[in-house]
Amino acid sequence: MKRRAVIDKGVGETRIVVFEGRKPVEFYLERAWETDRPKTGDMFQGRIISVDRNLGGAFVDLGAPHTGFLKLPASPDAPKLTGGQAVCVSVTREGFRGKAAVLDYVGIGKGDMNGLISRTRIEDRLKARFKDDIIFDYAAVTHLYEACEPVIALPGGGDMAIEQTRALLAIDVDRGTARNGFDAAKAAAELIPAQLRLRGMGGLIVVDFPNLWQKKHREQIIETLQNGFKTDPHIVKIAPMSRFGTVELTRQKPMPSLDERILDKSGALSIPSQSMMALQMLERAGRTSPGARLILSVPETVRDWLDSGLVDWRHEMSKRLGRRFSLETGYHMDVKADR
Repeated sequence: MKRRAVIDKGVGETRIVVFEGRKPVEFYLERAWETDRPKTGDMFQGRIISVDRNLGGAFVDLGAPHTGFLKLPASPDAPKLTGGQAVCVSVTREGFRGKAAVLDYVGIGKGDMNGLISRTRIEDRLKARFKDDIIFDYAAVTHLYEACEPVIALPGGGDMAIEQTRALLAIDVDRGTARNGFDAAKAAAELIPAQLRLRGMGGLIVVDFPNLWQKKHREQIIETLQNGFKTDPHIVKIAPMSRFGTVELTRQKPMPSLDERILDKSGALSIPSQSMMALQMLERAGRTSPGARLILSVPETVRDWLDSGLVDWRHEMSKRLGRRFSLETGYHMDVKADR
């Protein structure tokens, strides 16, 4: 299948969506102020802080303030690693919100400096995955921030709520106005694989389906989930449905989900995400109103973030629109075009 990746290089962040046909299947986000964060595919030289044989790994200093957990190489020819030793490693899973990055051993390091050796862009990872079956376009990606709805309506009635907890991802399927519990469960089972892939969710996942008393209905739900994950690029394991109507599954998660990237801990759009959305609104208004004087109005918290200097957005926006915009504090995000 030919796939298309639409890349939107906005001010402060790059937004990428992968389409299969006309259907968006994966979202990615790269942010300018996160350039030093270890990302999947990156190569680092680090120094071993300590080795924990019980955990089967070592904690590695990747260069302040970042650390990672290195799985000890299983090869009998691999050198014995000790504290203070320099090692070259690759990032196999990104760290986020207090969790260290997971690393693979590449080789013995050289010299005393710790830090990034090489970085793999998302475009390069997509090329490696899909080879010649992907084309790249540059266009606006406007619906990324709408992809993280906590409650999703199901075809035929009912809905499912997605909530990330500290320990697991919980999905609650509610029958609502659906004809019966099986119809709601079937619709959710068809939607769940697509939502997890689109939003990059993974880890331990527990789905609470409506009560399904018939064995054949339970088996059909598991079969529907299995079929939905057949095209998933990551490893998925599904357990049988329990007598309580719940299904446990795991999905490989090499990087933070889209929800974790753009939402705060309460599930609301984070201040950095609001700021990026405001800049996207400003640029869009500048394209549709050439020559007009633009006034970007944002809440005080967003203005404070934009004024923090983490992103030199005024310089970049001036190159795109000219020096015809200003920033003011208001109750809501809005762009006024004064001709």
